Amino acid sequence: EGVRIGGELALSDAFAGEKRNKLALVQRVPLGVIVAIPPYNYPLNLAVSKVGPALMAGNSMVMKPPSAGAVTGLVGIAAVFHAAGCPPGLLNVVTGKGSEIGDYLTQHKYAQGVTFTG
Repeated sequence: EGVRIGGELALSDAFAGEKRNKLALVQRVPLGVIVAIPPYNYPLNLAVSKVGPALMAGNSMVMKPPSAGAVTGLVGIAAVFHAAGCPPGLLNVVTGKGSEIGDYLTQHKYAQGVTFTG
């Protein structure tokens, strides 16, 4: 599905109170670097649900897996994407305590979006 992401037209009656005589152009533009912080429960399942859409939309990603699930992030996700041919630097995994690096990651000047479950 990710290869079909593009612009589309929406009729103006999709907006409350508008007449049907206008068109709205919807264009999806990558944000840039997205920080993903999946939860400790279901770390693999919920992390992949964050990584896939972000990459398909043309973003790069920094993922901070839960401290108890760091191996899941490094071996389970990063290794699979690397083996699938993901270019270096597109999906990055950092590990550490959320209380120590979470604020730094989410407030970094290059972080254009944050996806967080918790």
